[in-house]
Amino acid sequence: MKIHNKVAIVTGGSKGIGKDIAICLAKEGAKVVICSRNEAELTATTKLINDNFGLAVGIRTDVSNENDLDKLVDMTMSSFGRIDFLINNASVAGSSKPLENCTLEEWMEVMNINLNSVFLLSKKVIPIMKVQKFGRIINISSGAGIHPIQNIGPYGVAKAGVIMMTRQFSSEVGKNNITVNCIAPGLVLTEMVMKNTEKLAEQVGVTTEQFINSFEEANHLNHIGRATEPNEVANTTLYLCSSESSALTGEVISLAGGWMAG
Repeated sequence: MKIHNKVAIVTGGSKGIGKDIAICLAKEGAKVVICSRNEAELTATTKLINDNFGLAVGIRTDVSNENDLDKLVDMTMSSFGRIDFLINNASVAGSSKPLENCTLEEWMEVMNINLNSVFLLSKKVIPIMKVQKFGRIINISSGAGIHPIQNIGPYGVAKAGVIMMTRQFSSEVGKNNITVNCIAPGLVLTEMVMKNTEKLAEQVGVTTEQFINSFEEANHLNHIGRATEPNEVANTTLYLCSSESSALTGEVISLAGGWMAG
């Protein structure tokens, strides 16, 4: 899809959806910069890509720390001289409890990682893309940012904010040949989701397997009867990075098996 030698930053790229995105872009010839707070996972994923799929550089980054984001952008520019794709994927589930019971500390942890990092990193990368007269920003939101899910309130609110931020940035930078789009997956059985699902299942008094099955098989939530696969999110990201999607901006692509269709 003509992304050879393009430079991509993938936040939260050491595992889960971000790892699949990083691998997918590297396979197509992009130079991928992945960031994560977990140095061991970052090292392992960087090695995996370099040994098998293409070129990757790992930079340890806490996306809730603005100084770390400055370092991420500076090191990417020092290494490659440009940033073509920004994939804002880093995310935490937060606490599993009713929103009214969340502390300010719990609220801010989710907002800083899931929402504020998207704002700050986009803000730092857009001037570079303007000079290049080219850029693609893809934000990973969630079906929870469109349809409320009990006991993950801060997560859902942050992901809803990502959707509006996508539309706002798109309206401001489109004339600079920069597109900004959003992917809203449904249930994706990553490590983060499984940990949170275990907590939610315990709260409603069922097993984790029963909780997942009830979600997947409920026709009013999911038409295809299964979870979304990480590689499906990765392939959609690849399309949004490609020239084939150049007229697509400010959009939210729901990868939720029909959940949002009703």
